[in-house]
Amino acid sequence: STVAGTPISLGPAYGGGASGNQDLVFEYRSNGEVFLGSVSYVSSGVSAGQAAPEPGSLAVLLLASASLLGGRRRSSFR
Repeated sequence: STVAGTPISLGPAYGGGASGNQDLVFEYRSNGEVFLGSVSYVSSGVSAGQAAPEPGSLAVLLLASASLLGGRRRSSFR
């Protein structure tokens, strides 16, 4: 829970729609009362298009490197 009007950063979780950043406005009912809410998206310095390597692909890369190094060591001892 937060104090009304207090901003919370969601990080770069949402990069905006086709026409850029779009806000979300909603209403909900609780115990017969209607509450209004909104989420305002502001752009940040981080691009949503920047990719981070997956842990699985990093593991495959390390395994391939270890296999190549192991093969070189075996062939040099013959």
